[in-house]
Amino acid sequence: MADRARSLPSILAAALCVLALCYLIWSLDRTYYGQTSSLVGIAWPLWAFVPVVTLLWAIVAVRPWRTRTYVWMRRAVQVQAIGISLLILALAFWLSGDSGLPAAAIAAISANAIMLALLPNIMFLGLAPRVDATEDAIRFYQRAQLVLSGGALAVIFLWSFANIAIVAAQAGRAAAGAPYCLQVPGSRAGSSQALSDRYRPAGALMDLNGFVMQAPKTWLVEPSKTGTQLAFHCVLAVKTASGIVWRHWSYRQQRFVAFDPKPQTMTLACAPRLNFVRNLPLR
Repeated sequence: MADRARSLPSILAAALCVLALCYLIWSLDRTYYGQTSSLVGIAWPLWAFVPVVTLLWAIVAVRPWRTRTYVWMRRAVQVQAIGISLLILALAFWLSGDSGLPAAAIAAISANAIMLALLPNIMFLGLAPRVDATEDAIRFYQRAQLVLSGGALAVIFLWSFANIAIVAAQAGRAAAGAPYCLQVPGSRAGSSQALSDRYRPAGALMDLNGFVMQAPKTWLVEPSKTGTQLAFHCVLAVKTASGIVWRHWSYRQQRFVAFDPKPQTMTLACAPRLNFVRNLPLR
């Protein structure tokens, strides 16, 4: 019972690293139209260090070097935590002269920023085995990382390709034998916000892959509104006698959901035809 109790922090540390890694993978492809996502540009490298480094260590660390490399990895995480803290404090000090905020407010903002940026480091340093841990404890943590992280990555990889078959089947079912086509979000890094650039025809089955078929951020078309809204992951256009029937893909419902778009928010970017998906190449 005591051994199980001592192993729980290692399992929890590995599980939290898996959650962080899955979140980072899921968010990696979500960017803004017209600019790079702030998550990818700033938070991603900070948050990715701990889960990526621990997974790589679990894969390559062999028995003679397991303990030594673990100590090196733990010290690298500590050095990164100190460096990020100093960087945030230096940035806060540099901005304090122009912000006009009181010192207490700047200190509180800096502390919250450090806690948020160092969340993976804090979880790892607080729960993973310490540098003076036994060989058995470090080996157990390595196995937990391999099983949990490896299993999670395998599930995500399999789901991303299974999504192709699911979307294709649901598209054919929603079309009910009528000509149809699929369009997916267009360029994610271009400077154009034109309506015609927001979607493009699905040109390959890989466009329906779960990693690729993600809705990026896009600016609202209506000039009276501000902020951002999500574009659709994928749009199904079915050609009927009365015109185009629109549906968008819902990951939550795992099907195409009907909607009535405004003319200024949707345009037909693909050519409906029978068995649209069957004629798509793999890549």
